[in-house]
Amino acid sequence: MEKWFNKLKNKLVDSWYDFVDLASVNQKRSFLYAGSLLAFVTIATLVMILIQPNIRRQEIENLVYPDIQSNKVKFFDEGDPDKVIKESKAISVMYGKPDGQTYDKVLQVLNNPTAVKDLNRTFYFYPIIYKSHQLEEKYSIDSNQITFVFYEKGVEKNRFAVENLEDFKNEFVPELNRLPMWNITDVPSKTNETTDSSSKTVKDSSQ
Repeated sequence: MEKWFNKLKNKLVDSWYDFVDLASVNQKRSFLYAGSLLAFVTIATLVMILIQPNIRRQEIENLVYPDIQSNKVKFFDEGDPDKVIKESKAISVMYGKPDGQTYDKVLQVLNNPTAVKDLNRTFYFYPIIYKSHQLEEKYSIDSNQITFVFYEKGVEKNRFAVENLEDFKNEFVPELNRLPMWNITDVPSKTNETTDSSSKTVKDSSQ
């Protein structure tokens, strides 16, 4: 066994020396081959980096967009979502994975003209498909939920998750309409307080 091992070792050493001798004799050609290979790998890597976003965008356009028939929904298309959000005076965005029970319910409502007749605003859809963990941290969302966020000059002002609605059928559209009204106080509550105070005053006067 030791004899066989030494024979194999000597053969490997001889092969290495033969390679070194060949590289020394054809040094210029070896460098040329190595440089060509390195250039090819570098170009191929750059091409993949550049075309990958386009490939992903096309996949989203082909797989997600056709299911959405509502004119209340907009898409970022080729624009950078972050740039659009920051440069918009006011914008509402829907985040979430384009699948699941909640997404299907939202889609059924949005694709039904009768169901959205009272919806008085449009919003952008940001489908969470790639880099979900990074996007969750960036936008403080749960990618497994459908979340609507309202931004004013790039700053978040209000949000709600569809999963938190107790009565989806009756609350979804009104909640969407209220999304930009982040700075409006609870008027009904104050009205009730005023009514209660007036009733109490009338009651005291009658006594």
